[in-house]
Amino acid sequence: MNFPALAQTWANFYLLTGEAAATLSGLMFVAVTFGASLASQGALSSARSFIDPILSHFVQVLLVSCLFIVPTLTPTALGYCLVGMAAFRSARLITIFKHVRQAHRQAGDVDVSDWLINLGVPASAYLGLFAIGTGFILERPAAFNGLAIYCGLMLTLGIVGAWELLLWMVTRVHADRGEPSK
Repeated sequence: MNFPALAQTWANFYLLTGEAAATLSGLMFVAVTFGASLASQGALSSARSFIDPILSHFVQVLLVSCLFIVPTLTPTALGYCLVGMAAFRSARLITIFKHVRQAHRQAGDVDVSDWLINLGVPASAYLGLFAIGTGFILERPAAFNGLAIYCGLMLTLGIVGAWELLLWMVTRVHADRGEPSK
């Protein structure tokens, strides 16, 4: 595999996805700042169980994009970084599970889609990232396509999660104020 030549063909993709991830991460900070002034303390503690995974999805894409465009990075080094990221994010799923379970106990409004978006799909994606990292270590050209799919999936998960968070926060704000949600 001619890694530098193949990597060069993907450079614009990773510049674009990295920029999107950085922008969406910044927007999450703005949204959380505005949302924090509207919600009660109980809603804010539950919201963290949904904010953390969304932000981590965007940060992962940003990190992958930054790693990918490092000109001196070898496919083996990139592969080990991706395998390490997959292992770290998989371990973090335990904490996310605890947060989601706590939010479910407090509010009782965590449904199946929340479990899938925050735990199920990311667990599958991290398994895929492990395979993609292994593909780079073994210098398999298909790893390039796999990594692009992973980044697209993480951006999509972050966007869907952000939308779900927005809807949840609006519902909680109305519930905290004793107003019917619209």
